[in-house]
Amino acid sequence: MRLKARPHIDDVGELQRKWERSGSRIKPWFRGRVSNPIKVFTENSSIRLPLELNRPYLLFANKEGGRLVTGNCGNLVLLSQARAKIREIQQIGRASDGEIEGRIVSDDTNAEVVGVRVVVRGEKKNYTTFTDQHGWFHIHGEPGKYSAHIESAHLIVSPFDLSYDDPNHFVAHKGGCPLMQFVASLK
Repeated sequence: MRLKARPHIDDVGELQRKWERSGSRIKPWFRGRVSNPIKVFTENSSIRLPLELNRPYLLFANKEGGRLVTGNCGNLVLLSQARAKIREIQQIGRASDGEIEGRIVSDDTNAEVVGVRVVVRGEKKNYTTFTDQHGWFHIHGEPGKYSAHIESAHLIVSPFDLSYDDPNHFVAHKGGCPLMQFVASLK
């Protein structure tokens, strides 16, 4: 998608940027409906998306308040460098399972989060894994409803308040990836 920028004053009087698609068509469009032109909003703040004019991008946006919105916390890449990401997107529709991911981080006690046991319980099946050297865990599982539990003799582990998915109840969709975060401290 090629972009052009227009200044925009929002409801609270802040100057924003509105990016609009220019050119005849988008190819390919992976999800949702396409309109012409496509308008993508990014704030003029520290989370603004650093787009260059007249450069084609693989762009990820969310619909918020009736408009497409994007920030700098995504998978923005120049289209010329997006071949691998596009292949990954195309594989999502072919997936038969989901991937359940999470991370345990230490609070200020420097608790060791390597090798912590993670149990994911589902309606049909349970899974067990251990965190890697960075506190991450990954489980390929059947689609369904689950809960994630951390088992450790030396740590107190709590769900992080801003975790994307609720570890006590989440759904793994075919091709989806629920993500949760935990905070650990020493007992």
